[in-house]
Amino acid sequence: MFVEGTTCEMFQPISTNENIGRIMLYIQCICVQKYFNLRIRVSNPYHYADWNAMNILIGTRRVNMVSILPQYTEASEEIRELPLSQRQCLYPDEKDLIYFKVYNFRSCLVECRMNITREMCNCTPHYYLPDNGRDPSIKVCNLLDIPCLAKINGLY
Repeated sequence: MFVEGTTCEMFQPISTNENIGRIMLYIQCICVQKYFNLRIRVSNPYHYADWNAMNILIGTRRVNMVSILPQYTEASEEIRELPLSQRQCLYPDEKDLIYFKVYNFRSCLVECRMNITREMCNCTPHYYLPDNGRDPSIKVCNLLDIPCLAKINGLY
């Protein structure tokens, strides 16, 4: 879960009850200003953080109930027999990613985008932070790289 406040960026979950169907999450946010809102995003911890994902705006001193309907997709072993061009996906044990510990569709896309950007512009955007930390040998894109980034934007 990501919490992005307009003036408060510190997030500390006090408690959760993960063993029952309903989870209560108490958010304590330490801020210098008296009034602020929080923007909350919920995602799979093994997926790359998507800041464009659906989010919920929560005001102060309110109790908000949010319904989350998870989706679970499972593929049988028989699907492995189909050619990759037909099934359009890999199983986690079929490919290792360089920058991410767990293989999933989103991490694969992010790694592909990182590789294309690095090849074409010789840098990686600051928001592509891999699971294993930033590689110091790869330059972070800056203002001088914007023309190149704009040129390759349509590639992915």
